[in-house]
This record gives sequence, structure tokens and C-alpha cells, in this order.
Amino acid sequence: MLKPYVFAVCEKVVIDSNGVASLISLFNQIEAQIPSGAQPIPANAVVPMSWFIFTSWEHEPEDAGKEFTEIVQILYPDNSLFQEHPYKFKPESGKTHYQVNLGVPGFPIGQEGAYQVKMRLEQDGNKLFESASIKIIVKRQDTSPAPVKS
Repeated sequence: MLKPYVFAVCEKVVIDSNGVASLISLFNQIEAQIPSGAQPIPANAVVPMSWFIFTSWEHEPEDAGKEFTEIVQILYPDNSLFQEHPYKFKPESGKTHYQVNLGVPGFPIGQEGAYQVKMRLEQDGNKLFESASIKIIVKRQDTSPAPVKS
């Protein structure tokens, strides 16, 4: 039976020729710099920021060749869905882990607060692993200069 080994969000994943992953710049908070006087930010605003959701599954020999589906959901602070990413995979025999490296080309900043990245594992529509969750806090920061006191 597959078991989660690693579930993380980061800015970059480097996988070497042996399949060993290095997770670069793990994060749990983003500060959005908002210029003073800017128009109100739409609730579904996204900044062009490349980031990754990485999962490594530990598996047993009997899991080899079976099809599994990892489903990743990214939720706004109000719990509405930003994106959902299903990924089908089959663990290989002779290996002990299977890695899923999901690249996301933008990050939502339309709502301040705790975004959730949820992950679950299914096989044939049956939940095998119910939802790991990572919170990412989005804060907005006004970039207007501080008033000068004389």
C-alpha cells in the first residue's frame, strides 16, 4: 500500500540523474507588494510566479504496475477552488518510491489569508489516503513610501 513520504511546496525542484530530488526554497508565506493607489485587486488575481508541489510516495512491491491517482487541490482562503490537478501514475517494480512533481505557473493573491494545498490518493475512485494539507499565508503589503516627518 502506498504511503506518503514527502509532501511539500517550494520554488523549484531539481531531480538528478539518479532520480534524487532536491527541493529548493520551501515556503509557507507570500508577501504581495501592492503599489499605493493601485486599483482594487480582484478576488481571483494571480501573479506570474513559478512554484512546485512535490510528493514522494513510498510503495511496496505489490503496488508496482497498479494505477493510482494523486489529486491536488489549491483552495482560496474562502475555501473555493482555485485549481485541481489529477495525476495518474503507476509505481515501477524494483523501486521503492514514486515522485510527483507538479509545476504551477502562477500564484493566487486575490484574497489575503491562508490558502490550502490539499492532496489525496485514489485508486479506481476509492480514497486510499485522505487529504494531507499545507497552508500558505498570503499577505499584502503597501509599497508606498512612508511619509517624511520634518
